[in-house]
Amino acid sequence: MVKKTPAEYRHPKNKVSFYKHNQNSRFTFILLHIFNIFAGYFKFPRNFSSELLYKAPAYLFKLIFWLSIIFCAELSAQYRIFERNSYEIPEVFKINLQNEYRKLINLNGKWRFSSPDINISEVNVPFCYDFKGKAALSRNFSTGIESPNEYNYVLYADGINYQAEIKINGSFIIKHEGGFTPFSAAIPDGLIKDSDNNIEIKIDNNLDASRTIPLKYTSNYPKNYGGIYRDIYIVAVPKIYIKSTNVQSEIDINFNADLKNVITITATDADRYISPDKKLSVKTELLDSSGTVKASSSFTEFSISSHSTISAVNEFTLNGPVYWSPEYPYLYKLKVTILNGENIVDIYQTDFGIYELVRKQGTLMMNNAEFRFKGINYIEEFGATGLCASYSDIERDVKLLKSLGCNIIKVYGRPASAYLVDICNKMGLLLMEELPVYTVPSSILETENFLQLAENQLNEMILSHKNNPCIFAFGIGNDFDVTSEAGKNYVKRMVSAARELDKRMLYYSTRNYYDDICRDLVDLVGINYYDNDLNLLKNAAADIKLKKEKLFIANYGKIINPGNTAGYSDPNSLEAQSKYIVDFIKISKNTAIMGGFFHSFTDWNSDIPNLKYKDLTNQYMRTSGLYTLYREQRPPAIILRKEFLDEDIPNLNIGTFTKEAPLVFVFTGLITFILFIYLTNSVRRFRENVWRALFRPFIFYTDIREQNLIPTFHNILLAVILSIGSGLFFANLLYFWKESQLLDIMLSLIISSDTVKIYADEFITNPVKLTSVLAAISFIKIFFITIIIWLFSLTMKYRVGFNNIYTVTVWGLLPTILLLALGTFYIRILQTNTDFVIIGLIAAGFLYLLSIYRILKGTHMLFDTFFIKVYAYGILTIVLLGGGTVFYLNTSRYIFDYFRLVLLFLKF
Repeated sequence: MVKKTPAEYRHPKNKVSFYKHNQNSRFTFILLHIFNIFAGYFKFPRNFSSELLYKAPAYLFKLIFWLSIIFCAELSAQYRIFERNSYEIPEVFKINLQNEYRKLINLNGKWRFSSPDINISEVNVPFCYDFKGKAALSRNFSTGIESPNEYNYVLYADGINYQAEIKINGSFIIKHEGGFTPFSAAIPDGLIKDSDNNIEIKIDNNLDASRTIPLKYTSNYPKNYGGIYRDIYIVAVPKIYIKSTNVQSEIDINFNADLKNVITITATDADRYISPDKKLSVKTELLDSSGTVKASSSFTEFSISSHSTISAVNEFTLNGPVYWSPEYPYLYKLKVTILNGENIVDIYQTDFGIYELVRKQGTLMMNNAEFRFKGINYIEEFGATGLCASYSDIERDVKLLKSLGCNIIKVYGRPASAYLVDICNKMGLLLMEELPVYTVPSSILETENFLQLAENQLNEMILSHKNNPCIFAFGIGNDFDVTSEAGKNYVKRMVSAARELDKRMLYYSTRNYYDDICRDLVDLVGINYYDNDLNLLKNAAADIKLKKEKLFIANYGKIINPGNTAGYSDPNSLEAQSKYIVDFIKISKNTAIMGGFFHSFTDWNSDIPNLKYKDLTNQYMRTSGLYTLYREQRPPAIILRKEFLDEDIPNLNIGTFTKEAPLVFVFTGLITFILFIYLTNSVRRFRENVWRALFRPFIFYTDIREQNLIPTFHNILLAVILSIGSGLFFANLLYFWKESQLLDIMLSLIISSDTVKIYADEFITNPVKLTSVLAAISFIKIFFITIIIWLFSLTMKYRVGFNNIYTVTVWGLLPTILLLALGTFYIRILQTNTDFVIIGLIAAGFLYLLSIYRILKGTHMLFDTFFIKVYAYGILTIVLLGGGTVFYLNTSRYIFDYFRLVLLFLKF
């Protein structure tokens, strides 16, 4: 069944298919049914003094099982397949792929499809899917070439995410890892037939916590679509062919361009070209837009044997070059020809531009004019087609970017597509692209597997795009640890690998700029500013320790509620985004910082549900864009355009918004505290128990051991009050952090299920739900502690009643009643001074340590056994449960390393 969203009804050409996925559901409910039968017979000794307490362990067991089912499997999921509107490769792009000596075999179109995660049998390539899993594709194809054995064949894939294993006619061709870099592979000689060829591709877009790039559990990173989402094709080339070129240009003192072209030549059957009277040679020509040769190298003779690869060099000078620039993107045509005597063997051609980029006295100069970044972060995603962008889609985007006055874009967290690079060349838009090394702690950076993956992807990115004039710089990562030796070694290795391939500038982006020890190793450093207080930018810009000529702002902007027009006093409004743009550019103009990149051009989907979400219908959506995902313009786009073009800015509506703390915290705290005071004053026995439990615990626990039982009602009521107090305190803290990307990073690591993460994010942003859930968890925690102690009692000679153990647990936690008083007004204190975050956590930690001591002491007295035994068992239990959980999270998700990285981010 195919459904459409409201936005898709406005775009009837969209090809988005929805498929219901319920494989986990049947298994889940069978388990639940079996468990319900089991739990019904789950019995404890009938020496409980309360029917409620008698049934509590069974109920708790059921609840834990339900929660584990939710965490381990998503009950239902709706998966989507996105397809590009056309599978044809546009003529303007094919012109550099095929000619008289090279034939293009387009593999786009209908493919057979199978996946254990979705029930469909056919897709149109390019396509992508939005789930994480494996898929297998295959299709038959013919070459359309009369004499296929006269050619070599090279397979090109512009984008397959994440891992791809390719076979042709049953023979293994390549296994590639990395979802955003194009790759190619030579097909063995004689394997391709005229017709009835078969190609098979196995895809897997599952990521790993340490062994893939990007990493799994990465928050605030674009969605991890799977599929063959860009063009895939085969080029038939001669038996001796040009594999690649590496063109370098320098402007001499006479303002002429000295060019050096290093040509890589491959041969599979060189014998057919070898003869005494014919020599193999190669030359390079530079043609203007009319096809006139403006400069040419001499012929460079070479010799090559079959099944080998060599390099040849052409050098020449272009007099009076026309410079390429964003204002005037003049392109030459670079043409490389291999000749056998007078006969042409192969021709390779590509667009080429020349410009001069230097740094003079801290100022970046392009073609002898000062250059400042008027940049926007670009994410190649579309509402109708996901990652499967057509040439016309990207062409429209580049036109919009140019109309805004933008002179450079940064492809956020990924290498650029071939279409984007080609269009930026032609339309005059500079481009920065980067490795998907995003939020990586030092312990992962130092592993050889990660370093090798990063180096491989860097090589592919540079080799694919280095001859394009629009490429301004290559990025080696974003928000990785730049304060450690592991980070420094990573930067050194990437810089060394990049310098061997190209001379363009290198950069990385970080928010650890105060403690950055890697800055001197690269040409530029981007500061990830996000939507922090603009006063922080003033302080950073004024820091004389920083080398301002190397700094730019890699990321600034706001996530807003697109429907909010309440004025810029409301931080979630459209006007707030506009005001943020105005204030940021005003500050940046008065500093030596080279400008920045607004984040982002359009809204975009993240790979993990977001804690800070404004689209209530989609927690994956990041509403930070100047345009929607369907390219509908928002008012801040007009403001940014006026700033870029130095036009007058209209007055912005300020509104009447005032920030207030949620009253639910105050009301809940006061009502609960009044209830506690009332019980203490009005119920004599409750008051006496509170007094004795706090100040005479020895007598209190002795009475419990002597069967002077406290009423069950008092126990449960106190447990509820303490649970509300504990829940209220931590609800204040989480709600205060609800818009923090750093909290989102940690939650994304701890919670592996998207379903649970969605609920967690929703609760954290809703004070009523948050307080209720945390109070419920705290209440369940008391039962959980009681059950652990009860299990320990089974090893004793004399059995102790469950109600007695529950009493010790509840009244042992009595010191945490102070959290109720603190939690009532805690968020107001935090809004005044954030230093009270640490003070509050220290106070809560002390109260819980005191409570644990009291519970262990009460257990020792209740069981009338050696205190060493009780304390040893208690500490061992805490170590096993707490330490085991932390050990699992750290070994599987590097939780400690990420926590250290987050602490470094807090220094910003």
